[in-house]
Amino acid sequence: MSTEPFERLLWQQLAARGAVQGDFTPALRMPWPIRLLMGAAGWLGALFAQLFLLGSVFAVTRGNGPAIAITGLLMIGAAILMYRTTSQDGARIALGQFALAASLGGQGMVIVGVGESLGIDRLSQTAVFWLGVAVLEAVLFVIVPNRLHRFVAVTGGWSAATVALYIALGGSMGNPFLLMPITVGVLGALAMAAVVVFVLI
Repeated sequence: MSTEPFERLLWQQLAARGAVQGDFTPALRMPWPIRLLMGAAGWLGALFAQLFLLGSVFAVTRGNGPAIAITGLLMIGAAILMYRTTSQDGARIALGQFALAASLGGQGMVIVGVGESLGIDRLSQTAVFWLGVAVLEAVLFVIVPNRLHRFVAVTGGWSAATVALYIALGGSMGNPFLLMPITVGVLGALAMAAVVVFVLI
């Protein structure tokens, strides 16, 4: 959604008050092909970095759930620092995409690490585990200052909450497919509201 009409109106109001002088000059935005290539470069760099990290970490910590979870938390922390850096300079698209990929990889490692520690086969079938994932996404939504990351966090939190609700209601109906309208339908309305807010803001 373009903010140019609002900026032009604001400039005219300020000019009428004598606060600014001259003609309105719209802010230049980087062309989308360049932004696309820079974003792809960020993901490619993040992919190689994570392959190296995962190869070295899992070679040492295979089966060590706490070490995997701690590594994931460190990756999320590094992503937050990168986002704090990119918020000061909007042109750092590649670094922002690198941070997004690092954060997603870190979240996966935290979930796998906790699952390895507590028994992933049993734990993944409980609503409490998926509520924990939803809480993790909610915390990341609050502390990470990036619109795209917040949208991904809302999507992940919604998905985890849907699975938690599906598991929690699983024993109340004989056919599990009867739960789909309740779990996906109700939370789907909230997800659509989140998409509308994301597009409009």
